This record gives sequence, C-alpha cells and structure tokens, in this order.
Amino acid sequence: MAQATPLSQLRLTWVKCRTDAWYELAAVDLSNSAFSQGGVYVIWYISKKGNRKTVRVGQAEILRERLADHRDDDEIQHFAKRHTLYVTCAHVAAGQRDGVEVYLGQKLEPKLGERFPDVKSIAVNLPSFT
Repeated sequence: MAQATPLSQLRLTWVKCRTDAWYELAAVDLSNSAFSQGGVYVIWYISKKGNRKTVRVGQAEILRERLADHRDDDEIQHFAKRHTLYVTCAHVAAGQRDGVEVYLGQKLEPKLGERFPDVKSIAVNLPSFT
C-alpha cells in the first residue's frame, strides 16, 4: 500500500516478479494476487538504444481486468510487434488514483492515453525501469 513520505510524495511499491524482474505484459499471470486490487499501472518497452518508452499509464478498480483488456488492445499491441512490453502496478487508494495517474502521465509521457483526469497531480516515486 502507498505511504506518504516527508517530502509530500506518495511512496508506492511497484510490483515485480519474485526474481526482481519486471513482468512481461503478454506472459504475466494476471491471477496473481498483486493484480486483484485497485491501483495504477505503467506499460512500457525498452528501445533498441536502451531507452524506456512508456506506452500507457492508467488506473483500475481491479488491475487484472484492465491489464487483460490491454492485452487485446490493438493500439497497445502494435508496440508488441517489435518490442517486449513490460508492466508494473502499485496499489493506490481509490481517492488518490486520479491524482497519481495525472502525475504518471505528466512524468512518463505515454505514447497512448493523452487524456487524464482533471485533478491536481499527486507526486509519487516512479518505477526504476532497470
């Protein structure tokens, strides 16, 4: 669960595999309990030059349902033709999700999903992407 830090930043715990690797969107077992709650998520790939490129950020009441939809989304899967798509999520209380999603959109500049809630952003720590 998210915790407030002294710097007015919400500290999120970004979900990774037990091996400390990021989940691949196409292969992740969405029945894992990490995806059974509400929160925010980030989908990205690593370019041939080694740079992280964010495809989409978002939120969901039940993360597994939204991520399952994204596996079938043609716009998202367009990027999977040339790259491995990765995903992580963090559990965030319902009342904070809009603000966190806005912050993630501002900081990560996703290629898809340019519309975000019209609320004040809530600063959070970003996934390390390494």
